[in-house]
Amino acid sequence: MASSATASNHPQHKNREIHERRTGVISNTFNLIMSLLGWMVLALILNIVVEVAGIAFNWWELSGSQHARQVLVQELNWLNSDFKQALGNPLSIALTASKAFYQVIWVWDGKDFGQAILGSIGSGSLYDYFRAALWTIQVFAVRLVVILFSLPIFIAFGLVALTDGLLQRDLRRFGGGRESGYIWHHAMRMLKPSIIAPVVIYLGLPISIHPNLVVLPFAVIFSISLWIGAAWFKKYL
Repeated sequence: MASSATASNHPQHKNREIHERRTGVISNTFNLIMSLLGWMVLALILNIVVEVAGIAFNWWELSGSQHARQVLVQELNWLNSDFKQALGNPLSIALTASKAFYQVIWVWDGKDFGQAILGSIGSGSLYDYFRAALWTIQVFAVRLVVILFSLPIFIAFGLVALTDGLLQRDLRRFGGGRESGYIWHHAMRMLKPSIIAPVVIYLGLPISIHPNLVVLPFAVIFSISLWIGAAWFKKYL
């Protein structure tokens, strides 16, 4: 009787375990997306604050809002020079995204409130601050396009790391080596920061920098973490 009861309960227990794993994956993915969106908004606000502070305290070589405009021009140059081989026209996509992002924030019921505010301010320091904020928002949109075109780097590095890591795991198991849940957990904890950090750093920088200087180091960290996680993956954690 006990054995038959155990056998009948086993499928239910297995189905519940599969459901919990699927729920965990969905929940973790949702949390990652929400965390990424929150950090992106924080990066935009921080970028605007630093840009305005730079104008107020003369940190930039160019006066007024010209520094923010120069950053936008340089970001477009990076995109146009480094992603020409990408599918489509990256410069056109960036300009379209920048315009759309601006309209979502400032254009309501067909009225451009951004330009209306500039017109009401007239000139002076407040005009420079607000104009710089508008340029910075456009820089943010352009950098989002750069990040989108940089995703294949993470995917390529990740696939190579995952494949080689699983191969190393099989070789270790065939050789009688042990699996380590401790190492696996610590490696998995690095995946989320390696995805969020480059986005936040790149979007929040008040100066123009080549995207590879930000993307590549964190892509390497991401691939190393994934490789360790795959190599030391333990079936039962």
